Amino acid sequence: MDNPFKNNWLSINFFNVIVQLTVIGTCTTNDDCSDRETCINRQCRNPCNCGTNAACYVKNHKPICSCEQGYQGNPEIACYSVECQHDSQCTLDKTCKNNNCVNPCLVTDLCGTNAECFPNNHVADCRCRKGYHGNPLDRCRVIGCYSNGDCPGDHSCINMQCIDPCIHDNPCSPRAECRVLNHLPICRCPSSFTGNPYINCQPEVRPECREDSDCPDSLACLSNKCQIPCPIIQPCTEPSECRVLPTHPIRTMVCVCPSGYVSSGSGTCRATKPILKIECTKDDDCSSERSCVNAICKDPCACGPNAVCNVINHKPICSCTLGYDGNPDILCTRGTFLFRQSHYNFSSLKRNTLKSYIF
Repeated sequence: MDNPFKNNWLSINFFNVIVQLTVIGTCTTNDDCSDRETCINRQCRNPCNCGTNAACYVKNHKPICSCEQGYQGNPEIACYSVECQHDSQCTLDKTCKNNNCVNPCLVTDLCGTNAECFPNNHVADCRCRKGYHGNPLDRCRVIGCYSNGDCPGDHSCINMQCIDPCIHDNPCSPRAECRVLNHLPICRCPSSFTGNPYINCQPEVRPECREDSDCPDSLACLSNKCQIPCPIIQPCTEPSECRVLPTHPIRTMVCVCPSGYVSSGSGTCRATKPILKIECTKDDDCSSERSCVNAICKDPCACGPNAVCNVINHKPICSCTLGYDGNPDILCTRGTFLFRQSHYNFSSLKRNTLKSYIF
């Protein structure tokens, strides 16, 4: 007998009348369905039937189940939430075991006698109980000291024993001296040596100076050398003049404004309002036989009576006239000379070198 559903047609015989009906959605093989469906009981259906928290997708008429993100288990039955997959997803005192964050000491405890387990960076670690020392993986034993306070001041508690730390583990360089102070080793370079006593001590090289008072009054100690501070530090701005005061223990520099200027602060000077026209600010602004006095080029000569003045490079030079003697800046007086030929050879000496006797 022929299949009545062949070619998706249904044949019905009513009173010898054959009626053929088309059955929609029926199938005989998966190929009769779309790629996302499967032929089930001659019907094209979605074949997905995954477990809880599982996702399903159909490929080539076959259902494929997988747990949703953050879940694990059998996707055909049920998927469960995952607490962790790596230690980094747990706190430092927990480890990831079977996707759960647990105390690592509950998983493994390899500590020895009188030792205790504690979580350390996701792993189980061992330490001796308080009052014990030794190998916590093997055995911890009672010891002689617990801290430096149990030892004399010149000893340290090392490996639970009172020991001289300079002998046990001298931290000093070969030339350095080691002394114990309050249980701790202290290193220092011996006399006439300098440097880091924990690295190397070298013979001390004495510098030219250590402070300003080691230098002459007009100099200061800069970079361990006695130097003129004004050109190095340059505290003043022209036309102000830098001067060094012999103060102790630190030299003082002052900025002095020239005539016709007043200080404007911070080592600078500003010109005062002139009464007369300013001819000069320095000697070089004048001819060689004149000097800059109060912003005016003037004859600088101011010698005493009976004296002559010569100006050289803006500077006045006073001298007594011939036949006079004394201080040319104040007064030159006529003198009476007595020459003792028994003591001086007049021909071999110049006139201005003869010793005079005034009566």
